[in-house]
Amino acid sequence: PEKMFATLSAMGCRMVGRIAFPDHHRYTPDQIMTIVEEAAAKQALPVTTEKDLARLPAEARSMVEVLGVRLVWRDTQALDGLLARLFAPS
Repeated sequence: PEKMFATLSAMGCRMVGRIAFPDHHRYTPDQIMTIVEEAAAKQALPVTTEKDLARLPAEARSMVEVLGVRLVWRDTQALDGLLARLFAPS
């Protein structure tokens, strides 16, 4: 969660609240509605990661914003070499 908060802050977001859950947490509808209601009272938007969006109840997914994350390799040749070793015939 701290990495996500740091990313949002670096993007210029002003956070009016932070609620962190353990990794792989199964969110209940009541938990999500509490967050949505608290955000609305503060004129804020609840934000989650793409990974955690999948764990939200389907009816709650449209109520939150999603922070997209992508992986960019600096050295694609090193990655190619690693993958080649992993998939090389024995």
